[in-house]
Amino acid sequence: MTATLVVFCFGWLAMKSFWEFGYRNEYSGTRGLPYYLSANWGDPLILPAIGFLITYEIQQSLTAWTALKRKVTLAGGLLGIAVGAASQFQWTHSGKTILNWTFNPDGSFNPPGWYHAVYLTAMCGFLLGGLAALTALGLGRSRSQWERGSVLRYLAIGYLFVLFSCLLATDNRRGLQEVTWTEASATAQTLLIPLIMTVLVTLIGVALGCDKRLLIMYVSVLAITSATVPTALLLRGMTPVSNAEVAYCGTAALFALSFVTAPASSRLLEQLLRSLPGAVIVWVSTLAVSGMTIEWTVPRIVMAVLVITAVVGSVALLPCAYDVERMTQRLLATASSVLLLVMLFCFALLPRFISNVSWWVGAYGAFVALVAGRWIVWNFEGVTSKEEEVSFTWYSGASGNAGVDGSEVALRNERVIRYKVLLGFAAQATVVLLLLVVAYLAMPAEDSSKAIPRVIACCILVMIMTQGSYFFSRLSFRSNVYVLRGIDMTVGNRTRAFVGGFTAAVFSGSYGVVLAVWSSTKVTLLHWAVFSALYVVLLGCLCRMMLIGVDGWDVQRWPCLSSPLRSLAQDHVVSLALMNILGIGILIWISDRLSTPSDVAVAGLFITLPLAAVYTFFVANNMHHIDRETGRIHEQISGRSASEVWRGEQYLVDLRNHCIAQNKISALIVVSAMLPFFARYVVGSRGGLDDAKGLAELFRLYGHEELYEAIHLKLKL
Repeated sequence: MTATLVVFCFGWLAMKSFWEFGYRNEYSGTRGLPYYLSANWGDPLILPAIGFLITYEIQQSLTAWTALKRKVTLAGGLLGIAVGAASQFQWTHSGKTILNWTFNPDGSFNPPGWYHAVYLTAMCGFLLGGLAALTALGLGRSRSQWERGSVLRYLAIGYLFVLFSCLLATDNRRGLQEVTWTEASATAQTLLIPLIMTVLVTLIGVALGCDKRLLIMYVSVLAITSATVPTALLLRGMTPVSNAEVAYCGTAALFALSFVTAPASSRLLEQLLRSLPGAVIVWVSTLAVSGMTIEWTVPRIVMAVLVITAVVGSVALLPCAYDVERMTQRLLATASSVLLLVMLFCFALLPRFISNVSWWVGAYGAFVALVAGRWIVWNFEGVTSKEEEVSFTWYSGASGNAGVDGSEVALRNERVIRYKVLLGFAAQATVVLLLLVVAYLAMPAEDSSKAIPRVIACCILVMIMTQGSYFFSRLSFRSNVYVLRGIDMTVGNRTRAFVGGFTAAVFSGSYGVVLAVWSSTKVTLLHWAVFSALYVVLLGCLCRMMLIGVDGWDVQRWPCLSSPLRSLAQDHVVSLALMNILGIGILIWISDRLSTPSDVAVAGLFITLPLAAVYTFFVANNMHHIDRETGRIHEQISGRSASEVWRGEQYLVDLRNHCIAQNKISALIVVSAMLPFFARYVVGSRGGLDDAKGLAELFRLYGHEELYEAIHLKLKL
């Protein structure tokens, strides 16, 4: 951590101080500090991360540190210093050097330039010395000595070096306008730096005896990154990035970060690291396409979709090919995720180049209704199935879970990957709804915020949000803190559950009022995001505050699967927040633009259909959760004492009551808020009134199993 702070403070923070307090107002050229991507993204993010990983890996290997390895490290550091000093000498003595804010008009360094020269020389020594040290340490290990965490750090360091070289390659090459395809091909030398770095990393991997299959897939990801990132940044040019672009490009990258690229038996950090290359490419690709001002004809759109699908798909699927089970469902989930991602941001970009977006709104809504709701179903089903043990070979090494029960570790890792996919769903759902909002924001509209129908509708929606949150939250506190753990509901416990539900209702109602008052015609999309983020933070704090004084609030106790804090957070931060933000809150916020019945119909239809598809899946998953828990508890209580058998059976009864009550409350919230469209879709998605089997399943979801059995009995007769 010390190395991280040193690199950050003496690098980006120092140069930022020079710029802000001395040269921002004096320099009149275009190549100031904000122009350089390597300085603004590489120095504060990538280089500190590399410094941390190098120093941490060396600290973990101090027992293997020998005099020879010290000499190799010293030689590498001195070579790096020499290379850095030579580069600075060449900058000041070459007539081809492009002058920027760190130079005087005569080509000599000014004070920031001299500081940067010293810092760059020192960093070259540190980085090359670090690479030499890691190489020396790796050469001294046999395959059995490689631990899983160490391999991950080596792979991450190599990727970060290549990523930094991609940013460095664009310095002084980005113009005021984006580079056209012809000009991009003429400046192919831009790719030389990242490709050289890729070759260097590859040679180090070969020298360390890396598994050939792993090395081929890893180098493929590096090569794709080396070719894609600089090209995308050149295509973007120096076009300013708008808040809307940050919103949907950043959310799309977060969505890509949730792709399933590692087995469930791996830790969350490994899953995120293996998804990082795809997320980076998604980020720069979306920024590149949205920043280009060319005329987007149909052939160009088709070409962009095909190219980006191939690139993102390759980077997402390559990590899976090493040690993730080749299940058709898993690959289908990943492939459909990539395709959905590409189509989402392509639909988002079309209104930027089309004057009349009315047809686009209809096409986008139809697309969302048909495709978006299925993504979470495919992906979630792909990871909830119990994964078989994976043979990790050299890449895995030690799991680091010695001494911990294997079934508990597997269950914990399975739950982590589910949360990762849920995070992706939250990002995807946010993209779907926000881009629909962006479409409405792009169209001229009257400010109907004070219209009587709108005021009445907002009051009703806020009331539904408030009351629904109270019942949903109180049920969560009651069940997860007390009932499911076998604790009696005393007066004090009932009071705690009431206070928790009441506070959640206050937070939810206040959030709804804020959205109604500061609606879409009065504030920007960024304000909406801030309001929503604050609401989620308050719900998270509520979960922790209400557990003060509760014994075992962070402990998992049999027969429960999770601790009270984890269960409360899942109910509030995930379920309740998504329902109120994306289901009801967004309707309240854009309601001031829905001045006609057709606007209301379009907004209601296109927002509720994808959410209804996801909602019905989770309602059914609640019932599947009961079935899974029934099998688990019955297996565990077999042969146990009578008291343990009674406790397990009582837990199953309480769990069933909790899940059915939760289904009913959530259905009441969303159906009351979006009755015309939601009710029709929910009934239709379970088979419809015309289908007796679908109607029977609908009864079962909400606890009327006697009607479910009766209908099935009649069908058999």
